Amino acid sequence: DSTVALISNNSSVSTNTAYYQSYYTIRGWTNDTTHVDKSGTTLVFRNSSQEANLVIKELFGATQIVINTVER
Repeated sequence: DSTVALISNNSSVSTNTAYYQSYYTIRGWTNDTTHVDKSGTTLVFRNSSQEANLVIKELFGATQIVINTVER
């Protein structure tokens, strides 16, 4: 089972990255992977039964966030 969310806002990639790192960590998720490069940031979080994969990048003058949450 999985869900996908696409979010767009005017905050920077780094601001969004910090927000989602805090959001998931506060809720008990473990940050397994953080990869930052010039094209954006990729984050992977896990909890007991789910994995959340996030891609955060600037595109079309805004920051785009794709969150794919998968039930394991």
